[in-house]
Amino acid sequence: MPKAAQLLVALCVLGATACGGSDSQGTPNDGGAGESGNPSGATELGGTFTFGGETADCKTSTQDFAATGEFSVVCENDEDDSNYRFVQVTFKDEPSARTAQTLTFMAPFAFKPEDHEAADAVAVSYTNKDGTLDSEDDSTGSAKVTASGGRYVITLDSVSLSTVTSEDTGEVSATINF
Repeated sequence: MPKAAQLLVALCVLGATACGGSDSQGTPNDGGAGESGNPSGATELGGTFTFGGETADCKTSTQDFAATGEFSVVCENDEDDSNYRFVQVTFKDEPSARTAQTLTFMAPFAFKPEDHEAADAVAVSYTNKDGTLDSEDDSTGSAKVTASGGRYVITLDSVSLSTVTSEDTGEVSATINF
C-alpha cells in the first residue's frame, strides 16, 4: 500500500472516522484508502507538483471520507523512500471535485456540512519527511478544477501553506489529473 494510503487509513483510524474509498478510475474498492487503479490497458493518472523549487512527478489516488462526505485527491511521489512526499487536495464532496470551477481555500479537515456549504471550498496539504504544511482560510495563490477529455484536472498555482503555528511555510504548485 502506498504511504499516502497508509497515512489516510491512519487518519481515519485515529479520528474514529469511517472511511470508504474509490480508486482513480472511479470504481469502488475494498473500503480502505483509495489507491490508484490501473486496469489492463488503462492509462495511470498522475501529474506533477513543485515545492521548494523541486518538481516531482506523482501518481494520483482518491479517497472518500464516508463519515463527513469529504473527497480527497492525493498525488504522491514515492520513487525514493528517503524523499517521499505528496500533495493532498480535499473537497467538500466528490461532486464538488468533479465540477469545473475556481476554488476557495480552507483550513484542512474543517469541512462540516453545517459550516461549509460552499461547493468551491478546498483544503490543500503538502507532506514530506519533515511534516505537513496546510492551506488556511487566508492562503494566497490560486486553485481550479477543469474538465478535459472525460477527466478532471486540479491546477494549483503558488498556493501558500503553513504549519498550525506558522513556524514553517512554503508554496506548492501542481497539475493533478484524476
